[in-house]
Amino acid sequence: MRMSTASTRANSMYMRVQRLIASSLGPIACYLPARVYSQTPSPGAGRNARPGGAEADNPVLLDVAGDQFSTNADKVALIMVGLPARGKTHVSRRLARYLNFFHSISVKVFNVGDYRRKLVKDEMPASFFDHGNEDAVKLRKQCSEAAMEDMTAYLTAENDGRVAVYDATNTTMERRRWVAEQLAGLAVKVIFIEVICADEKLIEENIRAVKLNGPDYEGKDSDECVRDFRQRIKEYEDVYETIDCDSEGDLSWIKIQDCRRYTINNVRGYLPGKIIQFLMCLHTTKKRFFISR
Repeated sequence: MRMSTASTRANSMYMRVQRLIASSLGPIACYLPARVYSQTPSPGAGRNARPGGAEADNPVLLDVAGDQFSTNADKVALIMVGLPARGKTHVSRRLARYLNFFHSISVKVFNVGDYRRKLVKDEMPASFFDHGNEDAVKLRKQCSEAAMEDMTAYLTAENDGRVAVYDATNTTMERRRWVAEQLAGLAVKVIFIEVICADEKLIEENIRAVKLNGPDYEGKDSDECVRDFRQRIKEYEDVYETIDCDSEGDLSWIKIQDCRRYTINNVRGYLPGKIIQFLMCLHTTKKRFFISR
């Protein structure tokens, strides 16, 4: 009786391990030998029978996790969200370097602003970002579609792309739904990353340190450039819709608020977990280090 109880416990523990492996592997169908003990020895087992019953190696299909769980081999599309001068491009580049260097994952950033500069080429004052300017809206939509087309091609099965970053404002719910629809046909985990910053001092420093040295304001008066960029931000603020937990709860997203508060929704898996871990350790401002011995 003791031997039978011990065998039953061993069998139960083995099955638990199988289920744990299956949940880690996600949709991968793997076959493992299931260690099954019967309560009575099998006929003809004789003296070599295992105490408590006969052992049978039965291949068991462990496709029990479902395709909603991602694995470390999944492809991921990261969609940036937020107003200008909030650090989206900085986060995109740092994240790409981290995944490529520490995890040997091929990553590419698709910055919609670069597509806009190649297409328009002329000066783009704040009025270009006015959502009431129909001609400008068409041009900006064309740039977004071009970047999306290149990104989807990068993530297709024929290419080696593992992670793609769509670096744009994506400030409206309508635009985010459009992005999700464009990627719905691919076997890709789509995660939105919203960067929020309410520190006006930090925003001002970011504008002067980064934006004034960028291609949009090269060689121009700094004060005039700051006023123009502030107006650009206002144009986006007029239509800005932060990610909503109720209406967008079906999407996967990470919300970063002032690098102090993090809200995570519907994100799971090995690689997404590494991305979250890195984002929670990321600093967007300069830090002072003291080294002593």
